[in-house]
Amino acid sequence: MPRKLGYVEGMRGVAALIVCLSHYLQIFLPAVYEGEAAKSWGVGERVFETSPANVLLNPNFAVCLFFVLSGYVLGHGFLATGDPERIWFAAVKRFPRLMLPVLGSVLFTWGLLTAGAFHYGDVRPLTGAIMPDYFAVPRSFCYAVAEGSFGTFFAGDISLNPVLWTIRIEFFGSFLVFFLLAVFRRRRDRWLGYGAAAIFLYDSYYLAFPLGLALASLPAPPAGRRWVAAVLAVIGLALGSYPYFGAEHGFWRFLPTPGDALPIVFHHSLGAVCLLAATHFAPPGVRAGFDRAVFRFLGRVSYGLYLIHFAVLAALPTWLVLLLAPAVGYLPAVALAFVPTLPAVLAAAYGFAWAVDEPATRFAGRLAERILAGLRAMRRGPADIAAAGRLK
Repeated sequence: MPRKLGYVEGMRGVAALIVCLSHYLQIFLPAVYEGEAAKSWGVGERVFETSPANVLLNPNFAVCLFFVLSGYVLGHGFLATGDPERIWFAAVKRFPRLMLPVLGSVLFTWGLLTAGAFHYGDVRPLTGAIMPDYFAVPRSFCYAVAEGSFGTFFAGDISLNPVLWTIRIEFFGSFLVFFLLAVFRRRRDRWLGYGAAAIFLYDSYYLAFPLGLALASLPAPPAGRRWVAAVLAVIGLALGSYPYFGAEHGFWRFLPTPGDALPIVFHHSLGAVCLLAATHFAPPGVRAGFDRAVFRFLGRVSYGLYLIHFAVLAALPTWLVLLLAPAVGYLPAVALAFVPTLPAVLAAAYGFAWAVDEPATRFAGRLAERILAGLRAMRRGPADIAAAGRLK
């Protein structure tokens, strides 16, 4: 990715880390996300969930930010050059680029399941979590291959990796972006297309993709519109704090939600685009902050971190809490288990990026180039034959 979009990858990395941390809380302090239905350990879980501070660890907002960023990044390459070949290349590349890491994550999970490494089912009576045990049923290797290669994308099968529910949306949302770019070429028509797509998809996660694409279509703003950036950031964080429970008691109750849209999805999508727009208008130093080494690292491992973190969380800290809780108590065990878990997750994500994600990206790019070269040769073939006939 061009350096000028490095801050976007940094934001994606932060969002992936938020999802990881939120799932740790969902396992061990479930009242943060499950409300009155889950057991509270009396450490302010329900106060946090029903306060604007929940934006710091709101996984649904992070997911909506993923989708907005995808619309922004996928559109940026074409809009910067106007080359239709960029659309075809990205479209042909998209499935293998997403699928190969998904398959790798499912096989990683299947290996842990086969080895008996998951302890979520054992720790759940202690934690009070109401999230189902996704690893209670053994699965065959063929099942894992089918889920990772096609089931996730075309059947919505996420039995071995529950976080994959977003990948199906990411896949089809990407092709929505390609469609809008291919059909609405002129600037005047382009905004009509974005608007129509947003109106039609207002009640789904797919709303985030035309919003991100529209943001990518904006001209470069004058440098350092600080007040615009500040207002957009405040609005984005306020909308992004829309809680899973308790919205009827806070300022969120005044937010209008159109039609049958799910409020948490609608407002998180709008909040995500406002937050990204804030960086669009912010001084260059703000964007440079997200392009520092730590954020570049998180951006590099973001896809792998998202794909495999849940399997690591269901194995390592659950085992540690079961081991430590009888000796030190539950809450100290949860805190102690987190200490090795975060570096373990990041190390696993780095290894996954190096061994799976980055090779998959390179392979998908080469494959797309060869397919497009073949298609160009097929189109040239009849023309070359006709030209040879005219020369005779």
